[in-house]
Amino acid sequence: MLVFDRGEQRFCYRVAAVIVDRGRVLIQLVEEGPDTSETPFYCLPGGRVEHGETALECIAREMREELEEEVQVERLLWLVENFFAHAGMTWHEIGLYFLVSLAEGSRFLASDGQKGLEVSQLPGEQSRFQTRRSSTPRYEWPWPRAA
Repeated sequence: MLVFDRGEQRFCYRVAAVIVDRGRVLIQLVEEGPDTSETPFYCLPGGRVEHGETALECIAREMREELEEEVQVERLLWLVENFFAHAGMTWHEIGLYFLVSLAEGSRFLASDGQKGLEVSQLPGEQSRFQTRRSSTPRYEWPWPRAA
């Protein structure tokens, strides 16, 4: 993966999927291991680009790995330069965000709450997000708020 560390600074090149269904956006709950003090957070599903891999190849691979489904990569939406602190490091991230469509029969569209997978309506206020530890990434539909 294209990640470079210099002391407590990290640079990475990442791709992410923007998956929209009925006005909802699919997000992933990221939880560190139980031995860390890091606060769980949400992000768009995706990952880091490997050396020699195109961004399109990477987003398709990451969706196969993370969602365990084939998807349709529609088009590039945004190029984002992001600066943040995480896991004791300051990060400089270049991210390519793609519009991605799920297949008609996708289990993510079914919202059936399979083990290790929770697809639900979450409140818009981040302070009200409920989190729990899990060894499997959890994907959720947070917005708009359910009526």
